[in-house]
Order: sequence, then structure tokens, then C-alpha cells
Amino acid sequence: MRAALREVVDRRILVRAGGADDPHVAFQHSLLREVIHRELLPAERAQVHARYAEALEARGAEMAGGRQGAGPAPTAADLAYHWDAAGDDARALPAMVEAARVAESSYAYLDAHRRYRRAIELSDRLAASGATLPVDPIEVLVRAAETAVLIGEYDSAVDLGRRAIAGVDARLDPERAARLLERQRWYFWVAPLERETGSTLLTALQSGMSAPGGTWTRR
Repeated sequence: MRAALREVVDRRILVRAGGADDPHVAFQHSLLREVIHRELLPAERAQVHARYAEALEARGAEMAGGRQGAGPAPTAADLAYHWDAAGDDARALPAMVEAARVAESSYAYLDAHRRYRRAIELSDRLAASGATLPVDPIEVLVRAAETAVLIGEYDSAVDLGRRAIAGVDARLDPERAARLLERQRWYFWVAPLERETGSTLLTALQSGMSAPGGTWTRR
């Protein structure tokens, strides 16, 4: 390994970087990195990303334990990217949701929405395989709907809200069902839709989905 690393450094494929505080090597040119990445077989590429994600998690654990590791602390976005590229849906999903939350808290709503959307895809795939989900899929749908409104994707917010409502049994969790219906009413109100205005909510209410205490208050 050392001989191979020395050769690629001597050939200027990789260069020393980071200085004394963070010594590492990096590709001389980003285009060269992309070419090498593309030439890897899919299984090889997934393995590289998995190892990189594991290294990032190990560094994060060391830093959380008070040990100063080489390089900066890994971000949720870093982990989400590499676990997703590795094809490890179970580990990519919580990282993707956390990365979305970080983006949302930083007012990067478009980035947050895209990450929530990807989290929904990962969640659906895991659910279809029968795996236990490491996140609350309804909450992910709600956050995706909320960020859809913030970027002007009103139709998407309505569709995501429908999915969230459909995923909750109103008999078992009437309070959450009521909150989701209230948000759906808001999505309908802000959406430039001339179809179904309020009719979906009325149908849901008439089918037995009531607010806590059995009453709704008009605002």
C-alpha cells in the first residue's frame, strides 16, 4: 500500500495537502478524481463509499469522545452521501434526514426538500423490504411537505400531506391525524389549486377523523 501510494504521489496523481495539523493526500485535479470514480465497477464504487463512510463515522466517534482526529468533523451530509452511494439504505436514511434538518435550520430549503425527498425514497425501499425503519416516515413526509411550501412547490406539499394522512390510523392516534389535517388545510389554502379545495378534508372529517375533544374550531 505504501509503495503504491508513493508511486501515485511521485506521478502527481495525488498531492500532499492539509499541512501538519491535517496531513492527507488529495487528487491533483478534480476531473481526474471523477474519471477514476467513473471507471470503478459498481460493486467497487459502493465498497469505496462504504469504507469512506465507516472512516468518517470512526473519526466522528473519536472527536465526540474528546480525541482530536485528523481532519474536520464529518457532517451528516457527508455521511448521507457516502452511505447512499454505498447502497446501504438503513445507514443512509437517518443521515439523510439529519442532513435535511441541518439544511432546513440553515434556511437552505431547496436543499432540505431534496434531501427529505431522497429520505422518502429510502424509507419506501426499506419498508418494502420489511426492514424496521430507523426514522419516523410520517415526520419525514411532513417536513418534506413543509419545505415544499417554502420553495413554492404547493402541489407537492398537498400530495405529501395526503401521504402523511394516509399513513396514520385516526382511531389509534386521533391527535396526530387532526394535526395532519390542519396542515393539509393550510397546504390547500396556499396552493394555487382550483380543484378539490377543501373537499378532501371534509370527506376525511365525515369519515370519522375528528380533532381532540371531538370539535374543530374555525380560524
